[in-house]
Amino acid sequence: MGLSIGIAGLPNVGKSTLFNTLTMSNVAASNYPFCTTKPNVGVVEVPDEDLERLSKAVGGLELTYATIKFVDLAGLIEGSSHGEGLGNQFLAEVRTADAILHLVRAFGDPNIAHPYSDVDPARDIGVVELELILSDLEIITRRLEKIRRVAKGGDTKAVEELKLLERLKSILDEGKTPQLEEFSAEEQKLIKVYQLLVTKPVLYVVNISEEDINKKDFPHLPICAKLERELSELSPQERESFRKELGLGESALPRIIKSSYALLGLVTFYTVEARKVRAWPIQRGTSALEAAGSIHSDIQRGFIRAEVTGFGDIMKYGSLHGAKEAGLTKIEGKGYQIRDKDVIYFRFSV
Repeated sequence: MGLSIGIAGLPNVGKSTLFNTLTMSNVAASNYPFCTTKPNVGVVEVPDEDLERLSKAVGGLELTYATIKFVDLAGLIEGSSHGEGLGNQFLAEVRTADAILHLVRAFGDPNIAHPYSDVDPARDIGVVELELILSDLEIITRRLEKIRRVAKGGDTKAVEELKLLERLKSILDEGKTPQLEEFSAEEQKLIKVYQLLVTKPVLYVVNISEEDINKKDFPHLPICAKLERELSELSPQERESFRKELGLGESALPRIIKSSYALLGLVTFYTVEARKVRAWPIQRGTSALEAAGSIHSDIQRGFIRAEVTGFGDIMKYGSLHGAKEAGLTKIEGKGYQIRDKDVIYFRFSV
């Protein structure tokens, strides 16, 4: 189960440069609008030192890191929802994503055109967010027309869905975002089926200039995509040396991963089987039964119990066996809520 993030924003904000940095790719990144003419997709492993330490402790021969899929979209401009530019053609690519990374330009550069001539992050955020709302409004309107015909026949479910769609349309018509907590659990399930962009969690990332890399007052996650890209092309030793010289902390990838995990409320659990050690990202509060299903439906269907050992306990005793011998492996049932860094063996029978 991997995390999927769509990178959205206006043209020429540095989306492709950031994408290349995060995925170590080499897609075109030029200073003219709509350089990206098709969605670029890259999958990266989530750096995880604890996974590596666990593997050594249990004698693991094969490591499988959690992954993140990044989708680089063409720039969105005013009117994208009605076919202007190229961005709207690719919004379908991000409707299945877990979150949206909204990259906002905060750097000035006369050599890189801006679609609105001047740099204004607040305005630019508003333009993109409105286009997402209008795109969703089109989806809801089409669904509404179809359900209205079915509801006329007296179908009870269609009548209820019609009420929901009309409520959603009213909110979107006002240029607002539906707040999911204001809807019932059943309504939220149905809204999820619509894959609305405006209901997805958004990670705002500000693309800053090199002159601003040491500023501390940005309201969102600041990253200098150009500098990060240049550093990513150096050897690990040179990269580390330059980062220290410039007073930089972690690179873009781990910072974005940590922010994304926090945004989505994700934790990581590990499985160890036949000397294969694997990391699994999952939402905080997920039950053992649901976690089993994220691995394989057979494990969920035949769930017997979860044998849970804390990562810290394994490190303390030097091995999984040592932690078990110390009585630190707990037997948990279906309702157990997964904790960050749990090491779990699922017993099941199909």
